[in-house]
Amino acid sequence: MKSLPARIGALLAALAIFGFALVVIAARPWTAEARIKRDPRLVALENREKELQQEAKDVQRAVSERWAEYRQRLKKRERAIAAAQRKHRQELARAKLAAARAAATPRTVYVGVPVVQVVSLPPVSTSKSS
Repeated sequence: MKSLPARIGALLAALAIFGFALVVIAARPWTAEARIKRDPRLVALENREKELQQEAKDVQRAVSERWAEYRQRLKKRERAIAAAQRKHRQELARAKLAAARAAATPRTVYVGVPVVQVVSLPPVSTSKSS
């Protein structure tokens, strides 16, 4: 090992082995905690949590779709209401115009009281009683 590249390679290999050994020692795989099986209730709980998260995503997607559909129907309904209001305002303006025209035209006014004539004629029939 007289060459510099061989020495550098050996040094790098030794450092790599040392680093790997440190990682293994830090993990402490020989402890009892590493060998204990996980509690099946915790595993079931984690699985249920994942299911609920997926269900929540599905529900959120469905709610978003329904809101989008509702907003479309609401815009359509608001346009219909606006059109009905415009139509009502136009009809109201026409009615006011017609009323103004009717007020401007002269009307036939009947003034006076009908004449009543009092006539004194003899009765058509007479009775002799009383």
